[in-house]
Amino acid sequence: MVISAQKTFKHSVRIRERSRGLLGGYERSQTDVETENINFSKKFQILTGDPHTAFYILTPHFMEYILSLDQRANGQTYMSFVGERVYIAVNTGRDSFKASRGAMNASALQERIKSEVRYITDIID
Repeated sequence: MVISAQKTFKHSVRIRERSRGLLGGYERSQTDVETENINFSKKFQILTGDPHTAFYILTPHFMEYILSLDQRANGQTYMSFVGERVYIAVNTGRDSFKASRGAMNASALQERIKSEVRYITDIID
């Protein structure tokens, strides 16, 4: 999902889970930033050319929020703040818009899709 931010970020900030390599490597000019939130720093790698920008975006409240939503998503989370855009990707390893082989009715499928999309839209709010 791509979102237009209300601010322009002077330096890009990328956040990805440490445990799995979602969306490949990173540029050599970027550094790995550690936060005071131990759980967040264990779970996520923060890459940026300017740590100040990362700390501006990643307030203590926002880091806790990302952690709680990541648990709910049950997948790999990737976020990138570039220019006036925020990119959010969640890899659950399955096609969110495909019904399972079992007997899932249309309303149950609709609710599952809404729940998965709500994860990303909650971050926007």
